Amino acid sequence: MNYLQPSTTLQGGKYRIERVLGQGGFGITYLAEQVSAHKCVAIKELFIANQGQAINGRNGNKVTVTNVSNQLVFDKHREKLKKEASRLATLRHKNLVRVYEWFEENGTVYYVMDFIEGESLRDKLNREGALPESLVMNYLHQLLSALQVVHEKNIWHLDIKPENIMVNRNNHVYLIDFGASKHIEQSNGTLTTSSMLAYTPGYFPPEQSAVTMRNIGAWTDIYALGATLYNLLTRRNPPTFDVIISEGRYAFSFPSSISSKTQDLIVQMMKVNRNERPQSVQNIIKVFDNNEKAKVDIREKRTPYPKERKHEVLNKKEKPSYIPMIIFAVLILGSFLGYHLYQKRNTQIIIDNIVNNMVYVKGGTFKMGYGDGNSSHSPVHRVVLSPFYIGKYEVTQEEWEKVMGYNPSLHIGAKLPVERVTWAEAKQFVEKLSSMSGKTFRLPTEAEWEFAAKGGNKSNNFLFSGSNNYDDVAWCKSNSSDTHEVGMKRPNELGIYDMSGNVIEWCQDYLVDYNASPQQDPLCSEYDPQAEFIPVVCRGGGVESNVTECRIFERESRWTNAGIYQLYYVGLRIVCTKM
Repeated sequence: MNYLQPSTTLQGGKYRIERVLGQGGFGITYLAEQVSAHKCVAIKELFIANQGQAINGRNGNKVTVTNVSNQLVFDKHREKLKKEASRLATLRHKNLVRVYEWFEENGTVYYVMDFIEGESLRDKLNREGALPESLVMNYLHQLLSALQVVHEKNIWHLDIKPENIMVNRNNHVYLIDFGASKHIEQSNGTLTTSSMLAYTPGYFPPEQSAVTMRNIGAWTDIYALGATLYNLLTRRNPPTFDVIISEGRYAFSFPSSISSKTQDLIVQMMKVNRNERPQSVQNIIKVFDNNEKAKVDIREKRTPYPKERKHEVLNKKEKPSYIPMIIFAVLILGSFLGYHLYQKRNTQIIIDNIVNNMVYVKGGTFKMGYGDGNSSHSPVHRVVLSPFYIGKYEVTQEEWEKVMGYNPSLHIGAKLPVERVTWAEAKQFVEKLSSMSGKTFRLPTEAEWEFAAKGGNKSNNFLFSGSNNYDDVAWCKSNSSDTHEVGMKRPNELGIYDMSGNVIEWCQDYLVDYNASPQQDPLCSEYDPQAEFIPVVCRGGGVESNVTECRIFERESRWTNAGIYQLYYVGLRIVCTKM
């Protein structure tokens, strides 16, 4: 057997091999246990298997080399793998697999990294078919964020493709396999390589197949990323660069459901001339950021597609039969109407569910704020509120999508809270929901939000919404890295869930300092019209918030014109005055 057997230990028993996860031309990846921590990790072993001749064999656990000439090749790759592991260990990003350490043993080199429970995007594509545009664009956001960190370290991946992107059950993606990556040495600007260049047809641009590597850069990864998007959206192999040279835009065949903006972006990312592509991931990020106009023009002038040629001419003497066409048309119309009625009924069920999950909050008087001397939530002041209804749960992604027709979230899941929502979008949602339901929904005022989070007239004066122990009621940085399905933690005194943690929630109010005087149904709706940035109150904290930021009196804000990269884990909860 040319791989380590289950129960084999490494580093004096620190790691125990469980099974083989996969094998490529330059290595074997194992699932292993870090014994002392009872933690699953992945371990990559240098083992060269497909270089046209047998370079490596195995004698027990020891990796062997067939001859002196092959020993030189193996030693070269061993040094490159150590450099690769050392570089990757410096990278820290939630969409990159973390490398912890490397070591030499059994005549070869190993490095230890996070084990990702999930599947590759290639496997997902094979299982589900072409993926929805909204989901693929969410993947793009995550990968751009990861590549920005990678490129800032002067590292180019050079083998981006669906096989090298892992996805977990929450649609969180990880860029993996830097085996082909290249690095520019800061001292002299020379390009060093971890291994041979990767050449996956359709995913590499012409500069990657050149004799020298001097023209390789961020734009090379951008080409492969564009090819990956094309494959995920169409389930077709991306066109090779020679086909693009020959056919131009006609080399691409997009389904009509894909937006022209996304089509144009992919075509621009896969320009054969590297100087015509976006030159950095920041250029692409700006396309999705409302604060800035992208420096790169992702739109190109489109010429009309040539008219389709008629390959058959109807014999004038033959009278065509229209009966099959009529039957076909009736079947199509029936299918369309059936689907439309199903969608309408499904939407109504979700709207009814939103209405039925509104919690009545009896009006009352409470002390708003907290008297610890922090000016952001003091002075404590008396507030009188009229009764209202508030959502038992944060608005979920399936609810948002039924109302708005799209999903802006980074982490995809029907029952996960919607996130990356702008204040304008949140107001549009309640307006559309009001129209669809016949009720008058809105965002909560800041005072309504705090009163409901405290438990209304049933309040036990907890620090968090429903407990003094954050772990009972809140998903935050201390116990989670991603959002969770709504309603999984303990509710508060009114039966309301997740008012501490999970996602940060928009309120109606503009952010101003508290006033010590008593107030009746307060709402701050005035702002400086000359201000460039206008802060709006957000409450509750989220999965990237510290524990203290999830306390029910804590205040924070986001700008009305915030871009999407300022809105990670920002969602909403709705209010209705009368039901």
